[in-house]
Formats: sequence, structure tokens, C-alpha cells
Amino acid sequence: MDHQAIAQMLGNYGEFVGAIAVVVTLAYVAVQVRQSKQATIENTKAVRSSIFESLNQTELAFSDFYAEHRSGLAELQPLASREELTAEQNILAGALASRTFRSIETAYLHHKNGILDDELFDARIRGLNYFIERFPGMKGSFEIYRSGAGGYSEEFLKFIEESVPNLRRNLE
Repeated sequence: MDHQAIAQMLGNYGEFVGAIAVVVTLAYVAVQVRQSKQATIENTKAVRSSIFESLNQTELAFSDFYAEHRSGLAELQPLASREELTAEQNILAGALASRTFRSIETAYLHHKNGILDDELFDARIRGLNYFIERFPGMKGSFEIYRSGAGGYSEEFLKFIEESVPNLRRNLE
């Protein structure tokens, strides 16, 4: 055998080994993509579960707060403005407003991300309107939140201002 024949034979072996390496690499990449997809699906399930848990915790905290302060909250309803509140009532009204806005923000984020459907979200907004109509001091509370003190995003605050007619009326 001469050098040219040996070189040709080694070249053929190299192409064969290269072809096998390409097939093996493609198989490896396919397995990695499948595992990555499965991990993403599992992660998405975990995130959704965590989000629903946070929504439930927010609702439980709100319910607990309301149950604990039911009589004090009942005294707030007939009052027209925050100036008419005692110091204790003012704190209670602010705490209720804060918990309400936090609950609505949680629902807003879930709705925005497609986790909370339109019907449930609309019910939350109707509940916020009910709250705004019945409790004093919303203008002052919302002005505090708008200033950044509540830690709410600009997007959420803009949504509230544009979507909640009773709040707009009270702010004017």
C-alpha cells in the first residue's frame, strides 16, 4: 500500500467516526432538551403553586384581620373623612386600606400573568369598589401608596387609578 491509499483509508475512517460523533452529539442534545423542557414544566408548576399559596395567605391574613377588628371596622363606616377618625380608628383604617391594596395587587399580578381568570379578578375589583365606597380616608391612604410608601409598582398604581372609578372620584 502506498501513502496515498493509506491517507485515503484514514480519511474514510475519520469521516465515519465523525459521522458517528455527530449522531451521538445530536442524541445527547435531544436528551438535554427533553430534560430541560421537563424541568421547565416542573418549575412552572412549582411557581404556580407558590403563587396560589401566596394568594391564599394574603386572603387568610385579610380575613383574620377583618375578623379580629370587626367591631372597630363597623364604627368606621358611617364616618365621611379621615379627619373625623380617632387616632385608633385612623390606624385601623390605614391598616385595612393597606391590606386591601396588597390583596388587590396580588390578584392583579396573578391576573396579569394569566393565573387568575377575568371573572375572579373582576370580582376582586368590585370588592375594592365596595371597600372604597364604605370606608373613610381612601384618598389619604392612596396618596401615601402613590408616593411609594407602600412599595407598589408604578404599573399597579396606574392600573388602580385607571380601573377603579370610585377611587378616581374620591381622589378628585
